[in-house]
Amino acid sequence: MDEKLKRLRVDAALMIVLIAPYFLNDIVYASQPSAGLWLAIDYLTKVFALGVIFMVPRFRCYVGQSLRDLELPSQGSFFQFLVVSLLAAIGFILMTFVYHLVYRPLLIVIPDTHLFSYPEIMFKPLYWFDLSFGLALTAVAEEFTSRSVLKGVIERYTENKFVIIGL
Repeated sequence: MDEKLKRLRVDAALMIVLIAPYFLNDIVYASQPSAGLWLAIDYLTKVFALGVIFMVPRFRCYVGQSLRDLELPSQGSFFQFLVVSLLAAIGFILMTFVYHLVYRPLLIVIPDTHLFSYPEIMFKPLYWFDLSFGLALTAVAEEFTSRSVLKGVIERYTENKFVIIGL
């Protein structure tokens, strides 16, 4: 078998193992009425993803490289701040329009089309734990998965920036 094809298959299999729990997690969410069980599944998914990343040497290298490449924004980046703020505002406005012009009328016509809602966390210490630790765990796991590992794997096969950005 061609070495490049073999490497592609191994990378694809590893990426499926890394990314599949994120999708399965969303399916399991829909059936969890309990906030505690819901959070446990969420945290286990993120810890599993981090475990896969740090068990695969190449994935560890991608994370290390992305951490080494971090830079603080240069001075005089006020224009960039304005552009990002404008794009965020446009995105928020578009989401609001979609909510009011598509989703709400759809709820009237087909009431069972409501979006998934998370179970409310009634126990305040658990709420604050999730808001701090849970948010940080999600940020680290998803950044390492998407910005480090996925980007690193894609760059092995193409240098086309549009493909990298698009995926």
